[in-house]
Amino acid sequence: MTRNKQRSIVAVAVVCAVLALGVPAAIAAANSPKAATVFHACLKGGALSSVSTKPVTCAAGFTTVSWDKTGPMGPTGPTGPTGPMGPSNSFYAADNTAQNIEPTFSTILSLDLGVGTYVVNADVWLDDESPSGASDLAVCELTLGSATDEVEVGLLGPASTPQNEGTLSMTVAATISAAGSATVNCEGAGNTGETLADTVSMTAIQSSSLN
Repeated sequence: MTRNKQRSIVAVAVVCAVLALGVPAAIAAANSPKAATVFHACLKGGALSSVSTKPVTCAAGFTTVSWDKTGPMGPTGPTGPTGPMGPSNSFYAADNTAQNIEPTFSTILSLDLGVGTYVVNADVWLDDESPSGASDLAVCELTLGSATDEVEVGLLGPASTPQNEGTLSMTVAATISAAGSATVNCEGAGNTGETLADTVSMTAIQSSSLN
């Protein structure tokens, strides 16, 4: 057997081995820096010969074939299920010391928060210590960024129990792009009454987004 024939047999054997390993092996071989994009060969009886990165001329009885090192893109697969929500963080602040409600808006509780999206709830328990029969209007607001929730309640003096006590609840949802504080601000307006915030609490829950 001549040396040229031996080389041809070896070349065909190598190509058949690569095909037996499958397309991934052929692609891996083609990924070298000097590899061409398209391969050319002669096909006969299920065997390849004259494999080259340049166009080849095949003898009679052979079929000229070529293929790209990267196969065609397959169809788009179905959309996967929605993943679980990310973890949430919660923050809490409270003050159980009775505070006088001033005649103008004043902060009675604040909660420092970092950048993010939050749902904040606040509760204020008010107590009117004005003289019997005097009325007092209390207004409180919860603020985070540009979001504000404001509520009010009218109270009477101690002789009008239980009308001298009331609870205000507020909720806001907002995204803040810089660290800041959620605040509860209140004011008391009325006759000679004195309104106290006996307790105030605030809870902030951080979430990934607002829907």
